Amino acid sequence: MSAQPSSRTSVIVTMVVVGAQAVVLGVLAAVTGSAILYAEAMFSVADFGVEVFLLIGLARVARPADERHPLGYGQEIFFWSLFAAVGLFVGGGVAAIVEGLGEPSASGGSYALGYLVIVLITVSDGWALVVSVRALGARATVTGRSLWAELLAGSDPAAKTVTLANAAAVVSGPIAVAGLALHQATGNEVFDSLGSVLIGVLLVAVSGLLLRLNQNLIAAPSVDAADLARIRRAIVEVPDVTGVREVIAVIVGPHQVMVAARVTLASATDLPRAERAMAAVEDRLRRRPEIREVYVTPVAPE
Repeated sequence: MSAQPSSRTSVIVTMVVVGAQAVVLGVLAAVTGSAILYAEAMFSVADFGVEVFLLIGLARVARPADERHPLGYGQEIFFWSLFAAVGLFVGGGVAAIVEGLGEPSASGGSYALGYLVIVLITVSDGWALVVSVRALGARATVTGRSLWAELLAGSDPAAKTVTLANAAAVVSGPIAVAGLALHQATGNEVFDSLGSVLIGVLLVAVSGLLLRLNQNLIAAPSVDAADLARIRRAIVEVPDVTGVREVIAVIVGPHQVMVAARVTLASATDLPRAERAMAAVEDRLRRRPEIREVYVTPVAPE
């Protein structure tokens, strides 16, 4: 789990940021009655809950393998990440939409304070986003993927969740400022409500994407086609190996893959050379940091 510490760092940084935001926004929303500020406050509360779920998942993933879990506890993070996505959906998205569709409330005239708080919060969200993107980028460098491909196809749901939640928080800032500005310029409270609804829709969309990404990890935990092709190439580059009859590469946790392969050897290969070839295949595959377990079986050519 080489990337787990960076994921945990991103989660902790985000938790500290959104925890402080939730307090400030909650007080300001109560004072002004602004639907937008309420939506931002609910987003922060939901995001704090998301980070709690992710920290629980990362803690459970760190447990060592045992007899009942010979491959470790890596897949538990998928379960806790689902809770995080649902929490963002209900606690952030749905709550913001419901507030926006409710009876408009007066802003209390505290526009300047609202702008200041939202700008400061957006800046802090931007800092948290930079931290999470750097962690994701470091992993992308290891896997040889682009940043976007790592976000979609990577095996670390904690990194995906914290990055997408932070990105949504940064985008919600300009929406909130625009809603407050239109409300101030026109005196029409509908713009305040509309801003809340738009923030809610943004959070629903992000949580939907997270649910989809986590579903892919749970329902189809194989590595993607590009990684599978790289594993095949690594195997056939070993001397005396003539082909790969079958290879299975299963994601068993964040940055943890188990590989099982059936390979064919040259017909003239004797037993000692066959053993050396199998050992070489295992050694070559284990050079990839995410591959934790390798099982190689020689089979007769077809």
